[in-house]
Amino acid sequence: MNIDIHSHIIPFVDDGSSKLEDSFAMLEEEVRQGITKVICTPHYTRGVYDKPKEKIDENFKLLLDYIKEKNLPLELRLGREIHYTNRVDLIKLIESESIRTLNKTNLVLLEFSYDHAPEDTLNEILYRFSIHGYKVILAHVERYKWLKIDELKIAKKTGALVQVNANALNGKDGLKLALLSRKIVKLGLVDYIASDVHSFRENTLRKALDKYGSLVKNEDIGD
Repeated sequence: MNIDIHSHIIPFVDDGSSKLEDSFAMLEEEVRQGITKVICTPHYTRGVYDKPKEKIDENFKLLLDYIKEKNLPLELRLGREIHYTNRVDLIKLIESESIRTLNKTNLVLLEFSYDHAPEDTLNEILYRFSIHGYKVILAHVERYKWLKIDELKIAKKTGALVQVNANALNGKDGLKLALLSRKIVKLGLVDYIASDVHSFRENTLRKALDKYGSLVKNEDIGD
């Protein structure tokens, strides 16, 4: 499936895009790469990136209007990349629809601190979401210095889905992340390769899918 489940294209809501022109250019690049469906996942980080969904919806419509005007063969859907902390009841915010799952499904895209393990164990976090009916996608797992491959294998058995960034696979984020991301893909631990595109970050999703796409599912999400 030519889907990009992790992107920061909506303008003025996080660090993804500060100009409409940049957002439009990112949309056109997704089309050039042969992507047919993009889930827009602006950051939710308490006190940093916490724009209300009404503002996100308003700016998202600018992208929908552009796609229609230019007749781009691209479907856009909404989600959120949620930064995990036990200091906020994230499940309550999701259930109140203050922050979104991916495309109105039970899939939650969670990110963590790169350097420090979360206060709760990963399995505790996965279990807590699961008993409320949610399935966690671990965003760009190659970045977490604290996450060992054996722990990732356990998380997969617990029900987590795993996403890696195309730029990591393609060596754009350094040799260390390239080797790690390629290893976990080849071990069959990865479900999604995504762009995680920002206006300042090159989109190399097509290259990664061409080389590693047969090793991941990249299944559609929602309608």
